[in-house]
Amino acid sequence: MARKRGPCKVVFLPDAEGRPQLIQEEGCHPIMMPWQEPYMEACIEALQPEGDVLEVGFGCGYAANIIQKYRPRSHTIIEYHPTVADRARQWAQGYDNVTVIEDTWQRALHKLGVFDAIFFDDTPWESAWDANQYDALESIAQSLLRKGKKLLSSLERRLFFLKHKKYRDEDLEYFFQHLEKTSATQPQHFLKFFYDLQEKGNITKKQLEWVLLRLQQEALITKKEIQEFFGKLHKVDFRAFKEPELDRFFEFLQICLKEHMREGSRCSYSVDAPTSKFEEERFFQEIILNPHVDFQERRIPLQVPKECHHYPYDEALVVLITKR
Repeated sequence: MARKRGPCKVVFLPDAEGRPQLIQEEGCHPIMMPWQEPYMEACIEALQPEGDVLEVGFGCGYAANIIQKYRPRSHTIIEYHPTVADRARQWAQGYDNVTVIEDTWQRALHKLGVFDAIFFDDTPWESAWDANQYDALESIAQSLLRKGKKLLSSLERRLFFLKHKKYRDEDLEYFFQHLEKTSATQPQHFLKFFYDLQEKGNITKKQLEWVLLRLQQEALITKKEIQEFFGKLHKVDFRAFKEPELDRFFEFLQICLKEHMREGSRCSYSVDAPTSKFEEERFFQEIILNPHVDFQERRIPLQVPKECHHYPYDEALVVLITKR
């Protein structure tokens, strides 16, 4: 009999300064931390949430508090996790324009009307059962990584001449084509090699991002495999990386553009990495080039604590999508 899965258990704990933070109880994995509040504020500032507002995902209430500063006519919150939804209801008692819906947005959205501003910060809640499966997968992955060390060493020996030079984009393109055509090494083992090149200054961070994108475009490696690699490299729980973020947001946005946004309605969402959306092929093709949509993005600096490994960046991407 299959085990019943439900959302993971979470708890709200104050930080050293008494600010709320949302933690997954089993394993103490952080879900929402106070350092994220300035990012939420920047997203909401870009959104200008006036009129009828929809918020998907309540978290610690950082975004909800900022939304209320704009005095919206109505503020609808969809939150699936029962513990978080209960906290949202307690928070909402202080406002007469807030409605909290305890459900997934997939089930709740079709029952709702049209909104002037939408903020999406959905968390794919995992059960303890899911967490155990990830732990098992990580153990297997570690074993595979150990077996891959010999292959990595072989790759580095064969390509030693590239480890003491600065790549131009042209060099990297030639090198990439050469690897595709002649290397017997599995593509997954390129990750460590290219990462080391970036760490040693042979290639830039932007060039590394290009390599990762190229590997995905050629179907040589998946986004999930990349995230798992970097998760283990930085000793983070790769569950923190929302691998299906883009697919979930696209599904959500497509429904909203068709049924829940009028001309001039705006949408923003919490982005997992500061990489420009102009560099993501699907986003570029389906959103940026969409004649019925205006797209804006900007990077902002972000002070992330050193001990916080699930977001290894010092900046964040603020995006705004407006329906024409």
